[in-house]
Amino acid sequence: MKLSLSLLTLVAPLLALASGPTPVTRLRLNPDPSSLSPRQEYAPAPAPVTNAARFALGLNPKPPVHGKHRRAAQSPTPPVTATGHLLAYDSEDHLLGYVGNKLNTYGEYGVTSVASEYLLVSYTVSSDNNAVPFDIRVLNGQTASTYPFLGATVGFTSTDDLNTGSTNYAYLTGVGSSTGQSSVPKNVPNSFSAASGLTKNSETTIWTLDPTSHALSGHWINTNGNAAPTYLAYYAPDNVFVLVGDLGAFTTSFGGVGAKLVLSPLAG
Repeated sequence: MKLSLSLLTLVAPLLALASGPTPVTRLRLNPDPSSLSPRQEYAPAPAPVTNAARFALGLNPKPPVHGKHRRAAQSPTPPVTATGHLLAYDSEDHLLGYVGNKLNTYGEYGVTSVASEYLLVSYTVSSDNNAVPFDIRVLNGQTASTYPFLGATVGFTSTDDLNTGSTNYAYLTGVGSSTGQSSVPKNVPNSFSAASGLTKNSETTIWTLDPTSHALSGHWINTNGNAAPTYLAYYAPDNVFVLVGDLGAFTTSFGGVGAKLVLSPLAG
């Protein structure tokens, strides 16, 4: 009996090793595709509004406007407008690709390596304050006229607040109207809700830009009006970027990697 127990004590750990590690079960980031109930057709993209944007799409410049010249009003802080594409990197600075102008099945933005599918965006900020969140406009793609703002929409399993220790997340999506600075999540048209049939709130005026590195940062506002800890993650299985409040909690539950977006300005 003693010998049998000794053998069992030795063999049990070996059997456990032979069976391999316990599989990790991840949570679903998006709804089951079979449950989607799209609300509307996507409208065609509008014509680009700046010459730089038109050149990037192989179009001719806008014709000059003739007429009387009016003296521009003086401004103490002249705005700066930039147009470009968005490079995406993981947390170890490995290039993931460019943000693409084609939404995935769920109406969310991901990456592409096809140059003709790079998302073209523009923004306007005050030249003396890069810390004030601003809107980013979408200039190309099938849904640009319907959802002209690059924003974030609350995830289908999430509530509206991003916090440390929480797995809540918000998809990178197209949004139909600006939600304004310091706004809490709003019920505005967005590409995820249109693709899924689920009503979810969004924010758009959440972006700041590092003037040296051109790296974008997101700044989500929680329902209590306070700024949330905000990090960007990329989830390859659905090809989607998300904003999260706790990167570790999110990746443990769903998978994915930390990410960052960098604006690559167009010349001119």
